[in-house]
Parts: sequence; C-alpha cells; structure tokens
Amino acid sequence: LLPYDENNWAATDTHGGAGVYLTGTAQMDNCLLVGNTSAHRGGGAFLENGSIINCTLTANSAVRFGGGVAGGGPRSVFNCIIKANSAGYGWRDNFEENGDAFVHCITGHRRFFAPGNYCIDADPQFADPAGGDFRLQPTSPALNAGTNELTRTVTDYVDGQWVTRTNTVGSVGELDLEGRIRIARERVDAGAYEYQFEPVAFALANALLV
Repeated sequence: LLPYDENNWAATDTHGGAGVYLTGTAQMDNCLLVGNTSAHRGGGAFLENGSIINCTLTANSAVRFGGGVAGGGPRSVFNCIIKANSAGYGWRDNFEENGDAFVHCITGHRRFFAPGNYCIDADPQFADPAGGDFRLQPTSPALNAGTNELTRTVTDYVDGQWVTRTNTVGSVGELDLEGRIRIARERVDAGAYEYQFEPVAFALANALLV
C-alpha cells in the first residue's frame, strides 16, 4: 500500500473506500489518507475485514456516512488519528458504526467509544494541516496515546452463543511514515508520525574553564 494517498474518488453506491479498500487479512500501517471522497461510505478507508495500524485519516469525506472509516466484519483500528473528516450524516463523519473496533485512537463521537478501548475525542494538533503537514506538535494529545500491544477483546455470536476471545493484530513497526524511530518514548504515538523530541544542546561557548 502507498504510504500517502490523497484526492481520490470512489463512485460506488454500495461500499466505498476512496482512499483504500481492505478485505481478508489486509493490513495498512503508517499511512496518511487525506482529501479522498466516496459517493457512499468510507471516504478515507472501507474495511470489509483487515486492520489499520498507526495511520492518519483526515479531510476525507463521504456522501452518506463514514467520512473517515466505514465497513463491517472483524476489523481492527489501532493507534490511529481519524479527525476532521465529513459525511452527509453528520454524527458519522469520522467513522460509520459504533466504535468497538477502534483501540487507542483519536477520533470523534465519544459516546460511541467502546469501554476500555482508550479512545480520545480531541484536537490532534497537527503541525500545519493547511500546509499539508500532519506531523504532531509537542503538546498533541496523540503523544504516548497509542498501545504497543495490538490486542483487543472481541465478542462474536458463534453456534448460538456469545463467545469472547482475544484478537491479536500484527505488531507496531520500528519506523513511522518518515522513517524515524516509531516508539520514541514509553508508548507509541497515535497517527502516522511519531513525535521526535529534539535533543537538548548544551552550549559551552561561554564557559570559563580554569
């Protein structure tokens, strides 16, 4: 998958996925999807199955719902920023359905977050979104907001009864979208870019050594 995907159009009236369409065991990591539009659902991404890990989806749109992400099935979305997307059905502008698939993400509609999934409804504080810079500012709530362990509890209806299991999806990669170290502190950041603290420079020019 391309790490950067923008300004695509999906004209389907059944599904969507103008930015990307995932099915089966497909996995998308460290990607930026911006400015994509679907005539139906899933302006940024449509997940029939599959998973999205440490991606940023913003400024995408859908005519109906799920401007950021739409889909169904056993999908998983970890450590992602899904904000400032739009859809015809307003409250579904960032994601289409209840947020049980979203874990340690920054997105909208907090009342649909699943308990214990640690999602945040907040401004991700991009460096310069108008200028196309979606890296994080040092005060961004996305810093350390992710999880290094890509597991979540899933409840399925199997053979007439509810079954709860632990679903593990891949692992956090070593590098971010820019090729920088992915876990720069204790926990991974949410989104495609890991914030890199600049090292402190100790100036000794004015020091007097005796």
